Amino acid sequence: MERTKKMPESTHFGDVKVKRKEFLVPSPTENGVLIGINSGKVYTYGMICHTGKEVFLSDIMDKMMANKIDIPDENAYQLVLGHFIDELYRYKIGNIITGSQDSRGDILLMKAGRPCGFRSIKQIPSAAMTRADLTKRGKSGKWKSSRKAAISFYQKKKRSCC
Repeated sequence: MERTKKMPESTHFGDVKVKRKEFLVPSPTENGVLIGINSGKVYTYGMICHTGKEVFLSDIMDKMMANKIDIPDENAYQLVLGHFIDELYRYKIGNIITGSQDSRGDILLMKAGRPCGFRSIKQIPSAAMTRADLTKRGKSGKWKSSRKAAISFYQKKKRSCC
């Protein structure tokens, strides 16, 4: 396949923290490694995102060349990118993936996390509390944030997307 509307984006996962968000592609020099399309930096995890428009294989190659990422054999790398784009269609938007290598040396994407991301109630971030302000509480009618509201919000979200 030569085009896609899905691309992995660098993301935080587990103990890995990311300073910069960028789309990820397979490395042209190392097998089974994902690199940033802008910086060439190696990333461990990526999250499948919707790009909003179709991205062609030629667009990816042009972006990498514009950012001075060295591609030793362009024809061979186009085949790798084609296989990579085919692999992306196996995953849903929001899946956390990591790169590895199959027996032929091609990039093989593996699912590293769930689309919802939260495994327990303790992992709900504090920013979620503001989203949970969906109902008025008390006689004053003021919006109030509560942990119970945040938990119920994410449990409903989890049931609807998983």
